[in-house]
Amino acid sequence: MLLSAYSARSTENARRAKDDLYGAQNSRKAREGILAGLLDPAFMARKRAEEQQLRNALQARPEFADTIPAWDQIGQAEKTITDHALPYNLLERGLAFRGDLFAIARTLVRAAAERPKPNAERLREFGEAGLESLEFQLFSEKPIYDDLEMLLLGDSLSRMACQLGSSDTLVRKILAGQSPRQRAASLVQETRLKSVALRRQLYQEGQSAIDAAPIR
Repeated sequence: MLLSAYSARSTENARRAKDDLYGAQNSRKAREGILAGLLDPAFMARKRAEEQQLRNALQARPEFADTIPAWDQIGQAEKTITDHALPYNLLERGLAFRGDLFAIARTLVRAAAERPKPNAERLREFGEAGLESLEFQLFSEKPIYDDLEMLLLGDSLSRMACQLGSSDTLVRKILAGQSPRQRAASLVQETRLKSVALRRQLYQEGQSAIDAAPIR
């Protein structure tokens, strides 16, 4: 595992990667349990039988007739989720851009668009109730380590390229003719977003500052 190898190089590396490694290990444990269930024929057969039993019971009772279409609606919703899962996970969940810098950049860009809106129309994380917490994280003096950021970003860009394909328009735009590791190195080394003062300026000045900012 990438983070385990990084951590094994030194005590300092282990300290830097501790939170990321802990999160990855917990996530893996949870996913392994889910996958084990999905791959267990007896378990899945039992679940299908239970679902059919419920459906039969509802069909036998006229007062529940309007619940039957729910199965088809749920099936269509699941298909829609499946069709959009890959780009959603890579882009919205940020699996293609692991590391603190991407989270900072996206928060600044979205804050510029969301904060001028009435509170009720904003994305939930930019509502007035959560702004204090958001700003605390955005302006944190927590150190950002270039080597760890490059490791995480390079690996996640590689993942994106593998899953979407090297000829994908978005992949080509993001990598800009570089390998994932080269692109990660250039982005991390050249960005100015490690400056808390710059983050505050961009956040306070809003969209015009974001549009004009030489953040690389």
